[in-house]
Amino acid sequence: MHSVLRDNKYADAALIARYESAGTFCGQLAIALGLASLVGWAAGVATLVPGWLAMRPGAALCLVLAGTSLFAARKSRSDRRWRLVQLASATIVSAVGLATLVESGLGPRFGTGQFLRAGPALPDHPLFHGAMAVATATNFMLLGAAVAILDTRARRLAQLLALLAMGIATLALLGHAYGVSALHALRFFSTMTPHAAIGAVLVGAGALLVRPAHGVVAVLVSGTVGGVLARRLLPLAFAIPFVLGWLRIEGERRAFYDSRFGVALTSLAYMILFSLFVWRTAEALRRSDDLRLDAEHTKQLNQAQMSGLIESAMDAIVMLDNAQRIIVFNPAAEKMFGCARADILGSPLSKLLPQRFHTAHDAQLRAFGASGSPSRRMGGLGSVTAMRADGTEFPAEASISQFDLGQGICYTAIVRDITERMRIERELHASERRERDRSQELSNLLFAVPAAVCIAHDAQLVDVTGNQLYDRWFRDFDAGTPHQLGANPDAAPPEGQHQESGAIRSGQAALRQAASGVEVRDYEFRHAHRNGTVRYLFGNAMPLWDEQGSACGAISAFVDVTELKLSELAMLSVTAGSVAKSDYITHMTHELRTPLGTMLGYAQLLEAGTPSPTQLVAIEQIIKAGWYLRDLITEVQDLATIEADSAGLACESVSIDALLDDLRAMIEPLLSKSGLCVTLVGTTGLDIRANPVRIKQVMLNLLSNAIKYNRLGGSIDVSRVMDGQAQVRIGVRDTGHGLTQEELASLFQPFNRLGQERGKEVGTGVGLVVTKKLVESMGGTIGAESEVGSGSLFWFNMPVAAESARPVASA
Repeated sequence: MHSVLRDNKYADAALIARYESAGTFCGQLAIALGLASLVGWAAGVATLVPGWLAMRPGAALCLVLAGTSLFAARKSRSDRRWRLVQLASATIVSAVGLATLVESGLGPRFGTGQFLRAGPALPDHPLFHGAMAVATATNFMLLGAAVAILDTRARRLAQLLALLAMGIATLALLGHAYGVSALHALRFFSTMTPHAAIGAVLVGAGALLVRPAHGVVAVLVSGTVGGVLARRLLPLAFAIPFVLGWLRIEGERRAFYDSRFGVALTSLAYMILFSLFVWRTAEALRRSDDLRLDAEHTKQLNQAQMSGLIESAMDAIVMLDNAQRIIVFNPAAEKMFGCARADILGSPLSKLLPQRFHTAHDAQLRAFGASGSPSRRMGGLGSVTAMRADGTEFPAEASISQFDLGQGICYTAIVRDITERMRIERELHASERRERDRSQELSNLLFAVPAAVCIAHDAQLVDVTGNQLYDRWFRDFDAGTPHQLGANPDAAPPEGQHQESGAIRSGQAALRQAASGVEVRDYEFRHAHRNGTVRYLFGNAMPLWDEQGSACGAISAFVDVTELKLSELAMLSVTAGSVAKSDYITHMTHELRTPLGTMLGYAQLLEAGTPSPTQLVAIEQIIKAGWYLRDLITEVQDLATIEADSAGLACESVSIDALLDDLRAMIEPLLSKSGLCVTLVGTTGLDIRANPVRIKQVMLNLLSNAIKYNRLGGSIDVSRVMDGQAQVRIGVRDTGHGLTQEELASLFQPFNRLGQERGKEVGTGVGLVVTKKLVESMGGTIGAESEVGSGSLFWFNMPVAAESARPVASA
């Protein structure tokens, strides 16, 4: 059936099956007619229809064999045995007919008319003597040959032979039906009986219909307009003239009307019938055209939709014909492969692949076509390597499908460039590796730094981990259970010792406060371990934030300042040991600076990498706390140095104008960031006697405090005026929140960090103490004035230089 449809691509499979069944039915009718005639001969009935001439037994047997060959032809395609039956039956029929013709024309006797004994005695009429009629023999010879070569390359010749036999039989049948003696009076037709003629017509029609998709009858199974016309008009063209002609002759014979009236009646019948047939056919064609136009419209709409889909697709779509030539190449494919559509259409698909993959790809495509699978999903064979027009290769994923358009298998490939995706995947894998490495480095750092570090992984402090120093200080290894961070501080400091103002007495409280989202800086607490060890600890606690900006834990880092604390407490009770205290502090700050430098170095290395957001927050807090501790150590060291070397500061003449110019350049970035401005007022050209380095440090401390505790958009006034004849007063006035009288009273005390409750900018509590010590060590005095809500004025008096020139102007 598939081969038939390929030969006649518009053939209707249902019609083919119907006509093949009709051809087989014709064969069955021929068998029945032949068997009935043979049975009649055996029963002594010469003719089946009274008044009709009897069919020879040989002709009846040939008719049975011809019908059998048609019946076998229907089954011969699937069974070789039926093919042998078809050939044998058809060959016998054709041979009998040929032998009969040879006997009739040349004279030799083969006994073809005697291989069946005659039945009852027949009338003495020449029609009943001898072999079958010449016309009958000719028909059987033609029909046998037609059925025998029906499935060969000469199938058109077979159909012509069948049509010729049908024509001979139809002419004889018309002579009998119309009673035209001129037809059956001829010797060629004289002995062809109606039964034989009908049988020949049945066999001929069966030979045409049993293979309806080929040759002259192929139009009958076509789904085209020509097929519709043929199926509707051809049967009528044969039947109507025959019936109307017989009716006219029969009416005239029975004297119902004369010949003229018969002609008129026949013409009228022709006009009416053919008008009806033409109208019905035209209506059928109109409906067929409507369906065809609707189908074409739907097809055009579908094609437009498909074309729009292909043209707008973000993935490359490439369609191939059966020879793997490109027939569709959408704009995404042009962009992906760098080829113009006009240049690539008709080219083989291998043009889009590197040379080394041509053989393997062709084999895979053939295997896919032979598999019968309609499609293969994207990435079914992993990534493939494609090639652009400039020769560059890139990884791609492709899905492929196959379908039959009636002219061979076509393939559609959807191609996606995965270069960017693979790059992102590589970067993601590399990032994961780096994050694992950074996590390991952070873990190593936490265990390497000389400070106790603990991390609360949740806001409830259920999961708290720390480094080795933390475990050593806060875990009870003998009992195997953690000792709560700072949970057992003494209720009060030992007798004679001072508890610093604002100090957090429990590290657990600081960590919990940080876990709630509040930074806790510079907290100090006293911790007593179960084994009796008492430590004074100093550190910071910072919250950890999740992606939604909510506190999800905390990190705390603190150092053991027990020795420093005990030293401070001892020096408060023994004033005579101030030099020893200074030396000790200097030594301790030096020892603290080295591990802090190491910790900051490791933390900065981690920050320079690509840590995760959570790790970055932790690292930033470590760096922030480290820098703060470093600044604190520096100022404590400065304080100790000043106390130890105050008598040895070398003083010289210092120009205030030059000093202020240097300071302006140093603080300019801080001024720009805070939106502040500095105004110089007072007398220019003044010189003071001071240490150049230390006086600059004094001014820088005062200006830094004025910037740090000022209002946004405020101002700073720097004044320098003569205070008497031997002193120069330098003042720094800000527009900050100001200080109360109680705060002014404790302003220059060590570690007193005033102003932290009013803003995020807090100091170490040592800067003003250092400033006061420096001013006093250079022979000056320092003081402060403040008003809450208006700002503060910090001033100091320094001796005027002996060689100072007279003031020349006022700024």
